[in-house]
Amino acid sequence: MPLGELLRCPTFKEKAKKHPDHVHYGLSGYPVLMAADILIHKGELVSVGEDQLVHLEMARAIVRRFSAHYGPLFPEPKPVENQSARVPSLTGEGKMSKSDGKGTTISLKDPKEVIEQKVKRAYSDPLRTHKVKPGHPTRTGCNVFHLHEYFSEPEEQQSIQTGCQTAEIGCVACKQMLATSIERTVAPIRQTYEQLTDADIHDLLLMGKEKAKVSAQQTIQEVREAIGFYMY
Repeated sequence: MPLGELLRCPTFKEKAKKHPDHVHYGLSGYPVLMAADILIHKGELVSVGEDQLVHLEMARAIVRRFSAHYGPLFPEPKPVENQSARVPSLTGEGKMSKSDGKGTTISLKDPKEVIEQKVKRAYSDPLRTHKVKPGHPTRTGCNVFHLHEYFSEPEEQQSIQTGCQTAEIGCVACKQMLATSIERTVAPIRQTYEQLTDADIHDLLLMGKEKAKVSAQQTIQEVREAIGFYMY
């Protein structure tokens, strides 16, 4: 994979612009590392978000180049056809991403109090300056309402939309309801995590490691034979 193509990748440009002091190979070479993760086990279907589709296409390009030089060893991975969620950031800019700081995301381990504090500071409707004014509860009009689409039930969303448009509820109440919906989603995951011991996690990782090792070693052996690189 030529470096020039990596530097032209849209996600690299976006990250490099946002974090100019942290531009390194881990950032530019991310699509190659992702391709290695997929191809080492000859993955055929990959569940990725919309923003990762360009990386998957680069993995497919790597497969085609390898096949042209050494033969059809790898399948071209395809994205899983589903409605993948791209949850917006609490700041209203882009998606939730850990690399953008804790204040932009909700962690699956966050306790209820932390979720409430984060949502309270979330960016909402910039045009609604007073509670008596009607709001704009749409994806583009209000970031908080956009988040409701991912965490609140359809009937709750309808009620919030009506209440906001008629100025019956304000942004504070809307955020409180969002925090409740997020807590309802996150709580079971957090509780399961809290029940795991270090020994449980170690055993799960070890089991995954051994399973992956067998698959990876087989693929590496086939690659060495295909390119004529033998280990004695």
